[in-house]
Amino acid sequence: VVAGGGGGGVLDPALAYQRRRRLQIEERSLRLVALQDAVRSSLIREQRELMAMGERPYRKLVREGEKTRNELGKAGIKQARRDKEAHYKAMTYMRRKMSDDASTAKELAKERNTKVMKLHERMGKDWLRRQRDIAV
Repeated sequence: VVAGGGGGGVLDPALAYQRRRRLQIEERSLRLVALQDAVRSSLIREQRELMAMGERPYRKLVREGEKTRNELGKAGIKQARRDKEAHYKAMTYMRRKMSDDASTAKELAKERNTKVMKLHERMGKDWLRRQRDIAV
């Protein structure tokens, strides 16, 4: 495809991109077809193995599968419980830390205010003393 109706021989970049994109999609779809064929053949093979299996081994296999599924479910529930517990522990720790920090800040402010009051009292006494000295 030539831009401008011939002449320059330069490919239109938009058309080249579209063509390259179509080829990429086609390549991907061909790879997917091969993958689908492999999955389908393995599935058919496993189905034939199950059908060739006797009744007792088949039941045993089903029981083991159910047992495994139940164990995985219980393990998932236990993991969720552990995660929840860890989350609550972290929250409790943070709340305790925040409370401790707040009480420390409160104590510091209280101590500072007490010292400021004492300083103001001393300054007031000094001022009164100076006023008395000036009056005398």
